[in-house]
Amino acid sequence: MPSGCAVPTAPGPLTTSVSGRTVALSWGAAGSASAYMLEAGSAPGLANILNTNVGGARSIGGPVPPGTYYVRVRGRSTCGQTGPASNESVVVVR
Repeated sequence: MPSGCAVPTAPGPLTTSVSGRTVALSWGAAGSASAYMLEAGSAPGLANILNTNVGGARSIGGPVPPGTYYVRVRGRSTCGQTGPASNESVVVVR
C-alpha cells in the first residue's frame, strides 16, 4: 500500500459546545488522516444533513439553525480511504 494510504484510525474524542446558535466542534487527531469528514444527521448514525470535507482542521464552528443534530467526524487518507467515526455527539440548538 502506498505511503499515506492506510485507513485512518478514529479521531480522538469529539467535543461540542453551543452558545446561542453558534456551535463549536473539536476533535483529536486520527492516525493516517490527512483530512476530516464532518457528518451531521437528524438521527443517530445518519449523515443526511451534512457530510463535508473540512480539510486538515481539527476544530470548526459557526452559526447553525435551531434543531437537534447527531454529529461525528471521520479521518480521510490521501488516497480517499475513510476511517471509523469518532464518538457521536448530540448537539441541540434552540
